[in-house]
Amino acid sequence: MCKVFKIKTKERFIWKVVLFFLNLYKKTKMETLKLTTFYLREQHFVQFHFNENTDLIVLLKKQIPNLTENDGIYSCLYYDKLRSELFSLLKGKYWLDYSGLNKSTHMTTKISLAHHKSALPALSSEHLSKLAAFKSHLDSRRYSQNTISVYTDCLRTFFRFHAEKPIEQIDNEDVVIFNTEYILKNNYSSSFQNQVVNAIKLFFKEIHHHLIAHIYREHICQYV
Repeated sequence: MCKVFKIKTKERFIWKVVLFFLNLYKKTKMETLKLTTFYLREQHFVQFHFNENTDLIVLLKKQIPNLTENDGIYSCLYYDKLRSELFSLLKGKYWLDYSGLNKSTHMTTKISLAHHKSALPALSSEHLSKLAAFKSHLDSRRYSQNTISVYTDCLRTFFRFHAEKPIEQIDNEDVVIFNTEYILKNNYSSSFQNQVVNAIKLFFKEIHHHLIAHIYREHICQYV
C-alpha cells in the first residue's frame, strides 16, 4: 500500500513538472506588446509596438476607444487605468512591456488640462440632465467604462464652453467655434479633437435627435 502511494505521488510530481514546462514553453512563444510614451502639445500619448497581428489589433480597438493608426504605429491618449486594462485584456495571450511609460509627463498634462477647464463656466441643470442621459445611454449600449468617461468629459467641456446657449440652439458653427477658440487655441492634439467630435455627434444623434450634418476638423482639414 505504501509503495503504491509513493508511485502515485511520484506520478503527480512528474505531471506537475511537465505542466510547468508546457506553460513555460507557451509563454516563451507569446508575442510582446511594448508600450512607449511621447509628449505632444501638452498631452501624454502611448504608442503600441508589436509585430503585425490582426487579432491583437482587434482586441486593442475593442478596449481602447481613442486608438489611432499612423504608418502602422498605433497610439492613444494616456489614461490612468490603461496599464491594468491591458493586463486583463492580454493575460495569457501576449507579454506586456510597459517599461517605456512615463507617468510624470501624464501629471503635467493633467494639470494643464485641469487649468484650462477650470476657467470655463459651470453647467446648468439642463446640461447636467443631458449629460446623465448620455452616460446612461452609453452604459446601455455596453460601451467600455473608459469610453464613457472620455466621451462624457469631452461633452461636458463642450457644454461648459457654450454654457450660455441652450442645447437645442447649438449648430455646426458652435462646434467650429469650440474647435478654433478652445482646442486649437490651447494646442490640444488631433486625438483629443477626434474624441470631442465623436462625443458631440453621438450625443446629438442618439440623445437630442438633432443631426449636426458636418463637423469641420480644421486642424486635420477634413469633414466627418
